[in-house]
Amino acid sequence: MIKRLFDFVSAFLGIIILFPLFLIVSFLIKTTSKGPIFYTQKRAGRHAKLFTIIKFRSMVANHGDSNTVTVKGDVRITKFGAFIRKYKIDELPALWNVLIGEMSLVGPRPDLPDYLLLLQGEDKKILNLRPGITGPASLKYANEEQILMHQDDPETYHYEVIFKDKVKINLDYYYNRNLLVDLKLIFATIFRASFSSDDLLRIRLAAPDISVQELEVIKKGFSIDWVSSFGPHTSKFENNLSEMSEGRKIAALSSGTSAIHLALILLGVKKNDDIICASFTFSASANPIKYLGANPIFIDSEKDSWNMCPALMEQAINDGISDNKKPKAIILVHLYGMPAKLDEIMRIADNYDIPVIEDAAEALGSKYNNKQLGTFGKIGIYSFNGNKIITTSGGGALVCDDAEIINKAKFLATQARDEAPHYEHSQIGYNYRMSNVCAAIGVGQLEVLNDRIIRKREIYNFYKTELSGIKEIAFLDESVGSFSNYWLTTILIDENSAIDREQLRLHLEKDNIESRPLWKPMHLQPVFKSCKAYVNGFSRDLFNRGLCLPSGTNMTKKDLERVVNKIKELYEA
Repeated sequence: MIKRLFDFVSAFLGIIILFPLFLIVSFLIKTTSKGPIFYTQKRAGRHAKLFTIIKFRSMVANHGDSNTVTVKGDVRITKFGAFIRKYKIDELPALWNVLIGEMSLVGPRPDLPDYLLLLQGEDKKILNLRPGITGPASLKYANEEQILMHQDDPETYHYEVIFKDKVKINLDYYYNRNLLVDLKLIFATIFRASFSSDDLLRIRLAAPDISVQELEVIKKGFSIDWVSSFGPHTSKFENNLSEMSEGRKIAALSSGTSAIHLALILLGVKKNDDIICASFTFSASANPIKYLGANPIFIDSEKDSWNMCPALMEQAINDGISDNKKPKAIILVHLYGMPAKLDEIMRIADNYDIPVIEDAAEALGSKYNNKQLGTFGKIGIYSFNGNKIITTSGGGALVCDDAEIINKAKFLATQARDEAPHYEHSQIGYNYRMSNVCAAIGVGQLEVLNDRIIRKREIYNFYKTELSGIKEIAFLDESVGSFSNYWLTTILIDENSAIDREQLRLHLEKDNIESRPLWKPMHLQPVFKSCKAYVNGFSRDLFNRGLCLPSGTNMTKKDLERVVNKIKELYEA
């Protein structure tokens, strides 16, 4: 009775006080987009009784989209609608629903009727509550649209993760509700709306770090006539990259993926050939195998470096030889900048005379026994994507000590154009060369590579030191002889921890901090489900328990402290 009286008085006063704001918002909605001022929809209320919720319209009228969830940046949202949604102004007309008793100021958010079918057993007790304009679940998922924006299937994620978590939170509110709790939630909502989570600068996982130095080089790239695939900056970038790659020759390309594709072609890979590939990696390591109609054979990881397991790799080779089908090549990946077990892997590869394509996309600047990764195999691969330790905005490189292979790579990468005054082609080629402008970025970025590596390692050490008191969190350390650039700092959550990886990720996301699960192994990906794999379960476990923390070299100490404090907040709660 007290709660209902509080709701009635607050809603009545709120409507009167906010009436001028209602008029202004109504005018702006009407003048900035076609359609009605208000948006109404049937929702499930107390005791599952349906009612019509009233909100300010924030989307284009009659959009005809059947999606039941909204993500940040949704094309249906109008420009003014984005503003009122950000500050929760679109919810204010629901004060009328509160006034007439259909809703409360605080309670579970009113769901669509279809969601009632998902409530089972004790969960149905939350239907004894009036739905609220705000509530504990609403506060936790204040940036729900932003969370959903990063999901491959937002609707499924909304049900499997967010909805189920909201039910738990609302059930806890049901058992512990009182007027003091409601007042705290109301004030928290007002504060949150006034200082939206969007106003907290988003901490990205690995944002590009480009200084004035690189921008000056880019200007020079535009000031000359070489903007596309040929030019002085491309040659300079290749030469500078060669100096730090044990003198190996370089072909600057459009991506690391294109480099792997060309490497396979140059090693003579054909349709139905078998290619050994690390399973615990990004799909770009494996996709080029399928481009050629070849068969990836995925190899699980070992626990010391999280990279390809030498024992399983040798088993796969022997099985192939027994079937009169020796693998044509090995794609070895150095994940997160950590060197793989190169001594064992290269010894096995040499024994069976199988060339190694060394995918060092994440490992530029990492070393094993003081030798640059990417220079151990027959062909090496680098990536300069926007999130890598240095970037060319998008790009890659093929590394090899065989001049003939490098020349052939450059030939194929420029549409396989034969020497002639006209356009003559005797082979199928590709548009894979790096542009002169992108190479100009790379020239400047290479000059600061050592600084970037130092900073990445500082970030790793900061996290490791600051989180050392949380026994449920473990870090991947370097093995003897290994030097990692720590492209991304990764953590592993103890399997017995009460807090799992996804809970931690969502907790960080709530504070506008991006983190990401470790790579989902290729042998678990739907697109590769029919491929042969040699597994030990380790990469699956890494995927289930591992998380990448923000590791951008442009992060400030304040950014790092914000990440660490949010993690401690969750574990100390």
